[in-house]
Amino acid sequence: TTVAASDTGGSVKRDAGTVAGVAGKALPSTVTIQAEGSNGEGGTGTGFVFDKEGHIVTNNHVVAEAVDGGKLSATFPSGKKYDAEVVGHAQGYDVAVIKLENAPSDLKPLPLGNSDQVAVGDSTIAIGAPF
Repeated sequence: TTVAASDTGGSVKRDAGTVAGVAGKALPSTVTIQAEGSNGEGGTGTGFVFDKEGHIVTNNHVVAEAVDGGKLSATFPSGKKYDAEVVGHAQGYDVAVIKLENAPSDLKPLPLGNSDQVAVGDSTIAIGAPF
């Protein structure tokens, strides 16, 4: 017996509170970041859209090679790629902010939660754009 699905997983609607529902809502706000240093070293990682001006939050270790004159780009799930620059980073906290050059007008910032409403034992979901 052969079974064929009429829909791919991406076109099936999921309830908002499920992992698939959260991931589906977050996907348009998630980017893959590629960094290349002036020495040819580089890396890749993930970030998320913070605001409509084109700021992306990521980890410092993702962009570290590009901090001093390297190249940086962010690619959206749609395949659109934008050059970017590091506008802030903190090695000790492993956090960085980059800004897209010529950011599109239709950015969808990922909403942030309120840490005062989180309790030990609450479910968490890691959002990213892994290969």
